[in-house]
Amino acid sequence: MRSLCGLFLGLFLANAAFAIDDRPVELPADGQTVVEGVRAKQSARAMVTTMVMSGAKGSPDVAALVERECATQGRPCSLVTGLEITVNGRPLVVPRSSFRGLGNVRTAGLVPKGESFHLVLRGGDGAEGFVATIVFDRDRVLKRRLASSLAPKDVLEETTYRAQKESFDR
Repeated sequence: MRSLCGLFLGLFLANAAFAIDDRPVELPADGQTVVEGVRAKQSARAMVTTMVMSGAKGSPDVAALVERECATQGRPCSLVTGLEITVNGRPLVVPRSSFRGLGNVRTAGLVPKGESFHLVLRGGDGAEGFVATIVFDRDRVLKRRLASSLAPKDVLEETTYRAQKESFDR
């Protein structure tokens, strides 16, 4: 009986360990959430910070953002206010434009693909739903793709981030 219980417990824990990588993590409306992924000898970690906002508080640009992203709900919404990414413990520079303007993000998942990782953020509701994918490798953030949750493979907007090789002051 003891060995049978041990077998079931071992299978349950093994399944739970694999499920962490396969399933997206739910994000609270206000707080920090960490998602992690491992590929070969590289480990990635993303910390997504969300905050409940209302148009009445904050700077004029925050008020405009809240009005644009949350107007149809008639209640305060949650915006992504920060994103920190590390690969093998080394922090990457994360452009604000990669997460700015993402409202009511519900889930986050970190998916290894080829030589890169994809941080997949899903948010919004119904026809206003979106899938934002932030692509990065061990050195830097490469792209942000935005698609409708109704057609997640049809990219509506793509931003490519390039490494700056020369100074702007030439």
